[in-house]
Amino acid sequence: MTPDREALRAGWARTRVHVDAALVHLASLPDADLSATREFLAHNELGLALDCLVDLGDDLDLPPAFWQHLDRAAREMGLSVSRGGPWGAVRA
Repeated sequence: MTPDREALRAGWARTRVHVDAALVHLASLPDADLSATREFLAHNELGLALDCLVDLGDDLDLPPAFWQHLDRAAREMGLSVSRGGPWGAVRA
């Protein structure tokens, strides 16, 4: 595997760790429909999964740790996360 390909896979892995950590905050909520997020993750569509999590998070009262995980995932992908106040929608 080339160094660029290895770096890409390592970045995906780091992003996935943060996305999975954010998912933990939603897993026990009965009203959180994670089907689209899980489908995107199954196909390594990390940006689309992140968008889904931001949308879900906007509708729920989640702790700052949720948003911190999303922020770290977004930064790993070269994006930023902001939501009313310091956090919110993902933007390039």
